Amino acid sequence: IVAIVGTGSTGAVSLTTPGGTASLAGFTFIPAPTITSFAPTTAAAGALISITGTNFNATSIVTLGGTPVTSFTVVSATSIIAIVGTGSSGAVSLTTPGGTASLAGFNFISPPTITSFAPQSAGAGALITITGTNLNGTLALTLGGTPVTSFTVVSSTTIVAVVGSGSTGAVSLTTPGGTASLAGFTFIPAPTITSFDPTTAAVGALLNIAGTNFDGTYAITLGGTPVSSFTVVSSTYIVAVVGSGATGAVSLTTPGGTASLAGFTFIPAPIITSFAPTAAASGMAITITGNYFTGTSIVTLGGTPVASFIVLSSTTIVAIVGTGSSGAVSLTTPGGSASLAGFTFLLYPPNFIPEISNAFSPNGDGINDVWLVNFLQDYPNATVQIVNRYGQIVFFSNGYAQPWDGKFKGQALPVGTYYYLINLRNGKPTIAGSVTIIR
Repeated sequence: IVAIVGTGSTGAVSLTTPGGTASLAGFTFIPAPTITSFAPTTAAAGALISITGTNFNATSIVTLGGTPVTSFTVVSATSIIAIVGTGSSGAVSLTTPGGTASLAGFNFISPPTITSFAPQSAGAGALITITGTNLNGTLALTLGGTPVTSFTVVSSTTIVAVVGSGSTGAVSLTTPGGTASLAGFTFIPAPTITSFDPTTAAVGALLNIAGTNFDGTYAITLGGTPVSSFTVVSSTYIVAVVGSGATGAVSLTTPGGTASLAGFTFIPAPIITSFAPTAAASGMAITITGNYFTGTSIVTLGGTPVASFIVLSSTTIVAIVGTGSSGAVSLTTPGGSASLAGFTFLLYPPNFIPEISNAFSPNGDGINDVWLVNFLQDYPNATVQIVNRYGQIVFFSNGYAQPWDGKFKGQALPVGTYYYLINLRNGKPTIAGSVTIIR
């Protein structure tokens, strides 16, 4: 007889025919297993899952969502401990000689993967975007083994992290599903400034900056004002050209961050706003007004150095005119040079009275043939007018480049007394007097 076992019980095998009943002891019934629970209900590869139920003896197969576990141990007829393998979500199932039991509800957590990240080089505070799969639930994120400052899981495929102190190495992250890494991240350390020289400088001066991690420097400022230009000589040395500048800290920025060191003093270029008097002779004092005069080393008038000068304040200088030249008033300080045009050098002081001859003899003998007015040539804007006793103008000129020869309209004037009016046009009264023609 071949029989199909039903629910069965352990005991004797018995059968009944019309001829009677026969029994034989020794049959053992193997009951079907049952799964009543498992924990945890969500797990990743490598996790332990505890399965509770009945009739687990001689279990031969355990699967999660149809995928065999890595291994399992039958602790007792009611308990199995299994190690999750690659896994799938679905029912927990096991098979014994008594049959198969299943219980739905297991969720497999897939391991994360990192496919790329950008940028591949960054400094503290920079944002780095990480792309991959199964990134939900990320618990930790490191760069070269150093935790990031913070991170945001944008989606299951994207994370944005803020670089912390950082290290060069692999980008790694951990989720409930496991750990993923991708090599190739380079941490750019923040720069430091240890010193700079000189500490005081003006426009155009060279500034030597020493420190660390200067590679990739893309901005340098002095007191917040950008330098004119700079050269990264090495990772520890930069030479910069001072621009318009400002007093304050020397600061530089690299892909790794910004470094600053206080103590720089900018020397502004001097400015001349006015000077008085605008015309002067040797020995006279001229007052120069402007700004940033401290440290003035040279003062010139028309390119000729003054006899002496004193810096009364950063806005005022008093200079004593030397031999002099007409032209610009100029001065030089550690901050640069300044000029202001308009100075007239006088051979004689403004109150000097020309020497006027009171007679001359225009007889053609080459002696005293013209009327001499010494030093009148120093007053090129002066006007000279001569009248006869009747008030008739017999000579007039602007300046006195061509002295009067005693003629009027090309004809020699008669001997006698004539009267002159000389206006020096320097604010002084008109000079009047008489001159006699003698032959």
